[in-house]
Amino acid sequence: TMAKTGYRFSGWSAQIDGSGTRYASAADAIASSSATFSSNTNLTLYAQWTAEVYTITYDANGGTGAPARVSDSYTYGTSGIALPAGTGLSRTGYTFGGWSETTTGIAVNNPYTTSQTRTLYALWSGIQYSISYDANGGSGSIVDASYTTGDFGITLNNGATLSRTGYTFGGWKTLSGTTVSGAPFTTSENVTLYAIWNPKSVTAQYVQGAATGTPSLPANTSGNFGANLTLAAANTVSATTTISGDTYAFAGWSIGGVIYQPGDPYRITS
Repeated sequence: TMAKTGYRFSGWSAQIDGSGTRYASAADAIASSSATFSSNTNLTLYAQWTAEVYTITYDANGGTGAPARVSDSYTYGTSGIALPAGTGLSRTGYTFGGWSETTTGIAVNNPYTTSQTRTLYALWSGIQYSISYDANGGSGSIVDASYTTGDFGITLNNGATLSRTGYTFGGWKTLSGTTVSGAPFTTSENVTLYAIWNPKSVTAQYVQGAATGTPSLPANTSGNFGANLTLAAANTVSATTTISGDTYAFAGWSIGGVIYQPGDPYRITS
């Protein structure tokens, strides 16, 4: 039994270059050969070999479309064939990266040679997208991130380095207002994420001020930072009270030295 990589046996010849009559056993079924040989002298017969022709097919490997050629033929021992470019193929979030003999392997050389029939698979390289953070009215800084298509996803920054007076950090949202999850986060485009700020709840406490008596007062209340709080009405407070023995009428509410009338709106800023 004889073998030669990339070739098939094609009979015997008295000439090393294969010229002249080709001889072969009938069992080999070699076309244009004779199964009978005779000689009246010592003679050397040379094995003849014909190069195999291998089929190369192309697989989009998760992509869509087709390359310029769906298959090629390669004759063993000849110069390699120029593989088709990725024109005609596409995959969302990826760029074409050549051809591989396996679905997840490395790119083969181009031009390409082979010693067997092959399917070559398109290689896809994930596109890297930038993820930018915007403090959205807060202070502090965050290092931007990136995501490459095909990766598991990234854990978004927890906002620990950001602050905003009167608010607590509540995550991230897109420009359109869609809240995004913390992990794993993926994207198919460059994106800017904006900090979400939730207003703190602020307690408003009513106190009797300079009164030495014990006037009736409205119950304490609360409101969100940045919202308007309607101050208690006059009918929720004693109409008069005593201060150092003198009688005084209720005149309103003092906040930070500023007098507000009962029922006035007050914007909570501290």
